Amino acid sequence: MMEYFYRIYGLRVQSQIPFSEAVPETAGEAEVKIVFGRMPDFLLEAGQKGYGTWTNGFVSAWFRIRDGTQVYVEGGSRITVELSEEPQLLVITSLLLSAGMALVCLQRGEPFFHGSALYTGEQAILLCGESGAGKSTVAMELLQRKLGFLADDTVRVHPGTMGMLAEPSYPQQKLCRDMALKCGKPLEELIYIDEERDKYAWRRQDCYRKEAALLGKIFLLRKDAVAGWQDTVQNTGEEAVSIQKLTGQKALETLSSQLYLADTYRYSTGIPYPLMEQLVRIAGQAGIYEVIRQSDKDTLHEVVTKILQFC
Repeated sequence: MMEYFYRIYGLRVQSQIPFSEAVPETAGEAEVKIVFGRMPDFLLEAGQKGYGTWTNGFVSAWFRIRDGTQVYVEGGSRITVELSEEPQLLVITSLLLSAGMALVCLQRGEPFFHGSALYTGEQAILLCGESGAGKSTVAMELLQRKLGFLADDTVRVHPGTMGMLAEPSYPQQKLCRDMALKCGKPLEELIYIDEERDKYAWRRQDCYRKEAALLGKIFLLRKDAVAGWQDTVQNTGEEAVSIQKLTGQKALETLSSQLYLADTYRYSTGIPYPLMEQLVRIAGQAGIYEVIRQSDKDTLHEVVTKILQFC
């Protein structure tokens, strides 16, 4: 069977599944292997009952893709894929690069965040926040202001010789139809990757940085996060965007909440010590900021301006 080699999130990946999105790598000893195979017998019952996910702490995990394809991740180094009868390959590769690799990194004891990573020319910045907070919109605007592109939607962070590093993922950015039209990108030049969520993919070789970057700042985007904050802004005439630096326990709680599968692990096994140790190192190195914007106004310019002021 054909074997492909890629550099994904800074790891050499050997795969029996081709990834047109990823950066090719020379053949060699792989840190992660993606193979076709059968699911372990003990997962048969979970599949028959229609379950969608299963985790064994930070040791192994299983999930089912909506086309019926099943994925088993174990030991932070191996992903086994059992295809359904009618596999949706674009959806499968997209989830392997996000959920699959996220589980690999977490099993390796490395932080893997929900968010976008950009490069300022000196350091990496992370844009995090819940769905609808504006991460993609802000990232797109910053890219148009000539920042470099490291990762979209999910980011691997790990120790380097000079400090904590943010690794490039692969040169592809996901965006919805409205965002594609807003940035003036013709839809026919994009790849339609998800019919259910009306998502497109934009290959970003134009601004992609292939090397890891020292992590500098993390911005948590929120909409009207403080009770009564919106009324206060309206009554006092203050700016519709506020930014504040988080420290101590608040900074750690924020980092923990932005981990991939944070809720799953928080309420089951808890965050293991090696992973928490990495979060402490990040909190000590990177400035962590909360950016709150008023949701009923177009505040994109103000949000981007404030982020650039702190970079």
